[in-house]
Amino acid sequence: DNKVVYAINGGEEVGFKNYISQTKNILKPKEEQLQIYPCFHFVPGLEGDPLAQREDGKTHPLNTTPDSPNANRMFDDAIQSKDLYRIGIATHAYADTWAHQNFVGCKNDFNKSLGFLESIIQYSITPWAA
Repeated sequence: DNKVVYAINGGEEVGFKNYISQTKNILKPKEEQLQIYPCFHFVPGLEGDPLAQREDGKTHPLNTTPDSPNANRMFDDAIQSKDLYRIGIATHAYADTWAHQNFVGCKNDFNKSLGFLESIIQYSITPWAA
């Protein structure tokens, strides 16, 4: 449980303050945490990219798409910076392009998915391509 916020100034005017960005229930995020989710977990792809269109034909300008040019650019810039923290953040965001694909990092109807029963019916009628 990372529930404690620490403020460390080390005698300096500007110091460090950690920010709690996790939530136990992703369906009930705290409002202040919503400001960090999109930047680190939901890097938008390019709207015209074929990967930005879901199987149901829906698109969204903030849709997270795997291996997106935006995530690649962010990762490449981080590598060039040689800053290990920046590289770690960019690596996480890049990996999340697969983990959070076809999802936008805000409350939106685009994120709704079929229920379990509807999914079974859909895929039994149109199974995945072999």
